[in-house]
Amino acid sequence: MTAAKKKKKAASSTLNLREMLTWSHERPWAFWSGATLMAVLLFSTTTYFVWQGVRHNVLAGDDYMVARDSIRITPVPQWLEGIAREETIRDEVYRGMAIDGPLSLMNEDLTERIYNSFSLHPWIAAVKRVAKQHPGTIRVELQYRRPVAMVPTPEGPIPIDPMGIQLPRGGFSMDAATRDYLQVRLIGGSTKPLGMEGERWGDPRIADAAAIAAVLVDTWKRWGLRQIELSSRTPARMPNYPAYDLVTHGGSRIRWGRPPGINIQGEATTAEKLSWIEEHFADHGTLEGNGGTQVLEIPVGRLSARAR
Repeated sequence: MTAAKKKKKAASSTLNLREMLTWSHERPWAFWSGATLMAVLLFSTTTYFVWQGVRHNVLAGDDYMVARDSIRITPVPQWLEGIAREETIRDEVYRGMAIDGPLSLMNEDLTERIYNSFSLHPWIAAVKRVAKQHPGTIRVELQYRRPVAMVPTPEGPIPIDPMGIQLPRGGFSMDAATRDYLQVRLIGGSTKPLGMEGERWGDPRIADAAAIAAVLVDTWKRWGLRQIELSSRTPARMPNYPAYDLVTHGGSRIRWGRPPGINIQGEATTAEKLSWIEEHFADHGTLEGNGGTQVLEIPVGRLSARAR
């Protein structure tokens, strides 16, 4: 390289350095922004590689692992006490989930797994909410199924909820099953369930009786009722809409008719039926007849003043 070219290159380098210094002096925000960006990128990259090295040990720590006792669920309501315990329900669900491996708060599908697992339990009507909390805690808000009646079967009475879903039999003594719940008796048909616990019975008449039992859940004992039966007065022209009777401990009958949600012309509504029975009971102190059993017909359009 000639002396002239070396001198020209040196002058050019000096000029570029002066331009850079002038540019950084005139635009300090741009200079420091670039420097800050480089520092952030360097810090992020370093942090990432460090985390990858310790990630497994950290996430395997007790603060992130979900133990059985760390799953907190809604306490069972009063009407389920002595029949089902939240600890038992939780343990049954946990065992099913743990088969697929340890549970960690960092599992991306953890809340979905917990939601689905609790939803399948026969005592659970709905899973309202699943929330993860550090350290290693899961809170699950549940809605429980309520038994409203018992269906006698050759294997023993089976509880059902208002939807006619069969519930677990464990926790019910024979005395409690007959004393604390309305009985559902169907004449001329099998009462054996077609599905499993937590599933619908499979007989629409059971669903009908369950719906009736649900609206009587707070009054049937006081009124002295014993069971719900398929009525012999179901009109032949409406075989798909069977009628039902309420039977007292003394053998008297109240012609209830169709279940809630089935509106038949010339038949009282559910509100009218409940109102009339309550008024009759208040006036007579019983649903039994003076000289023994009786049959009570519920009139149409007789919503009592007490219910208005």
